[in-house]
Amino acid sequence: MTSRNAARRHRGGSRQVPRQERVRPALAIRHIDPEDAPVLEALSYWRQRLDGPLFVYFVQGAPGGPVKIGRARDPVDRVAGLQCGNPDALLIRALLLASDDAEQRLHTRWAHANVLGEWFGGGDEDTIITLAREASAWQIEEHKARIFPVHHIADHGCARVTPPRPGWRSA
Repeated sequence: MTSRNAARRHRGGSRQVPRQERVRPALAIRHIDPEDAPVLEALSYWRQRLDGPLFVYFVQGAPGGPVKIGRARDPVDRVAGLQCGNPDALLIRALLLASDDAEQRLHTRWAHANVLGEWFGGGDEDTIITLAREASAWQIEEHKARIFPVHHIADHGCARVTPPRPGWRSA
């Protein structure tokens, strides 16, 4: 037994925590601005309701800089990997729930603003982010409406809420 192990045993021991039991520290969202409510809302909303959702993320370094449009199940971890080779602090500016071809369709839509690879700019940075945020808010509103559809009743001036179908998670 080495002196390090003896000291550890003397202090009450140390148990190696299996990977699946580890809790993510609060710093795990370091690539999201704490005051950026739409991104935090989208991330928590979809993670609470879907198992392993696929996201299209919109990442930007310096304000006004190019925007990377990418796809990942865990966009925070993905951006942490991108940060390694980028001198600017990268922030997730928008998140969309994605289909398999969503990223490619967005790349095609913004092809005229392509700077390099999956990075887009050319003066359209703010437009890209604004539209992505609006689409993200729309996705959440649409999902909530499907879970609890509201039927307007004109003659009573009120609304009736239809209960969710079996198997749907509540909004």
